Amino acid sequence: MAPEFPGLFYLSRMINADRNGVQNAQRFGQMNYGKERTGKMLKIMLVDDEVLALEYLKSMVDWEANGYQIVGCATSGKKAMELYEKTQPQIVISDIRMPGTDGLELTRWLKEQNREVVIILLSAYKDFDYAQKGIRYGVSNYLLKHELSSELILKELEGIREKLERADGRKKIYQKYFMNQLIYDQVPSEELDEVAFGSRLFLLLVHKRNPVIQGVFIETCWTEEEQDELEEVMQENLENIVFYVADVQVTRNNWMMLYRIENTASKYTINSLIRRKCTQIQKKLEEKTKCHFNILHSYEITQGEISSVFRRMSNRVRYAFFWKDHKTCSLLELPEKDEKMLWGEGIRALRESVMEEEGEPEKRIEELFEKLEEKASLEDCKMFLPAVSNLLEELCESENCPEIYQERPMYTLEEMKSYYMESFRKIHDRRMEKMQS
Repeated sequence: MAPEFPGLFYLSRMINADRNGVQNAQRFGQMNYGKERTGKMLKIMLVDDEVLALEYLKSMVDWEANGYQIVGCATSGKKAMELYEKTQPQIVISDIRMPGTDGLELTRWLKEQNREVVIILLSAYKDFDYAQKGIRYGVSNYLLKHELSSELILKELEGIREKLERADGRKKIYQKYFMNQLIYDQVPSEELDEVAFGSRLFLLLVHKRNPVIQGVFIETCWTEEEQDELEEVMQENLENIVFYVADVQVTRNNWMMLYRIENTASKYTINSLIRRKCTQIQKKLEEKTKCHFNILHSYEITQGEISSVFRRMSNRVRYAFFWKDHKTCSLLELPEKDEKMLWGEGIRALRESVMEEEGEPEKRIEELFEKLEEKASLEDCKMFLPAVSNLLEELCESENCPEIYQERPMYTLEEMKSYYMESFRKIHDRRMEKMQS
């Protein structure tokens, strides 16, 4: 098929833009369309069978300065379909007439994948028959190529952004409300059957670790920056099989997410994708934030199991202190345990090892922490850690070495064990030096 918009036209437009000192093709982009863009970037895919047309469209607007990210460019409808599954753009700007899969076929396919994707079709001339079909298929707008300008494109995109933000706000309010109803088992069974969540689901809980200072757990919460990064990555889908459904912040430091599983897939494939979703979130938080966290996930569940699995996950995440930082755990890997131990004898033995010449306080600390880790009891932690911290503070004061006692946050048992081993050894060594002098 002959190109409907000759490449030489694009080339001449690009050359003229470069010759102009202010580069008119990008002028409005640099002006941020009259206001600073502080919201999230909207992802856009460009589609045209002419390479020069794509290049011209890319150069026409300073996309990122205006809050848009070009996540891909495709030179055919078929390539656009493949690229869409990888990049999941919110907006697709496509030529309407292309060899093979044209813009209308692409529109129909995109709407089958995601009815919320916004599509703008471009044409070299007015074709009302195409325009009518496009509207019927769900096209947002139909623009003429010879009328394109940065101003026109940005005006169109700003209107789309406002609609998306309003729709997203309404959707989030409903999702969080309904998610709360689901996890606390407050949705009537007859209403639950009508919910289009699907019957194959899984839950994922992201927990921000509470630090321990002077043996006491300090409550923490997600910062706005951390929430933004988490919300962005949690809503990404995987391989057209795993889809985000809803999320809710259940406590200041715990975030619960619900995903649905679509298309036929084996149990092994599903379990692998669940772990990959956890890894995706883990990497994002590690790269973009400095927070200490853990991820706990279920395996495949049904709608009716959401509430009971949520309760089990909420109970088990209380023991995240015993997990390694940034570790991902499966609910099935965590046995139930909550028996208390008495720590008085161990603390007395630790004190004696510090006072005795042949004492080995490091060994005593290692033994105590091994017991603590083996029990994995939060109640034991809340008894043991203040006791060992109080003993350290007392000995630092009696041996006149307050610099050893530190008030810094610690997030893992390994970190605390190293700190106490070193601190009690220093006190023991200081005491022995005094006795020998």
